[in-house]
Amino acid sequence: MEPWTDIKAKLFADPVLSVKEDTVNYKGHPIHYRQGVSSTVDQVRGTLLFLHGQSFKSQTWHDLGTLHFMANAGYNAVAIDLPGYGKTESFSYGGQAPFLLGVKEALGLKDTPVIIISPSMSGGFSIPLLFSNPEAFKGYLPVAPVNTASHTHKEYSAVKIPTCIVYGENDKGLGVASFRDLSNIPNKQVHVLSGAGHAAYMNSPGEFHQILLNFSEKLFS
Repeated sequence: MEPWTDIKAKLFADPVLSVKEDTVNYKGHPIHYRQGVSSTVDQVRGTLLFLHGQSFKSQTWHDLGTLHFMANAGYNAVAIDLPGYGKTESFSYGGQAPFLLGVKEALGLKDTPVIIISPSMSGGFSIPLLFSNPEAFKGYLPVAPVNTASHTHKEYSAVKIPTCIVYGENDKGLGVASFRDLSNIPNKQVHVLSGAGHAAYMNSPGEFHQILLNFSEKLFS
């Protein structure tokens, strides 16, 4: 595979690809987001919603080249700043699952099942939604998310959402713990990224993006 740095350089230099920034309103609060755009795509193949970990923000997915990469592949790739991160101010939003569902609706995706990519801290938002509103998901791609222990293995065994579990080989904490719980989801695939740590997508970007693309193509074929 071509080095990710080279792939990313080509994507960033491609004049048909760009990332737009905007906000949507959630109960009177502006939620900042970034969206990958390709001027040559008339109809997107599907939508991906990117969350982020505690040390990151939507800009992480921009800087990594993810939004360009998925837009280039024909997808609507949207990354949001969760409350208190990036350009979204901190505010009292109530439950995490209702917040995520409300933002999805504010983005014009109310009745659109999406693939939700959820690393680390953002599991506090995505895991509850997995159980309260499974219809919101086309698929789920967790990367060592928190909050998996809030549900039982029996509950996970009833989840029908196609799931792509990703974690780093060297993530002996959350990576292993979250996998132990999420592995009870029947319709799953598992990818352990060699030599990667907790933020596995940062350590092994080439492998991560190929996994993401393959999962998206399978679900939106």
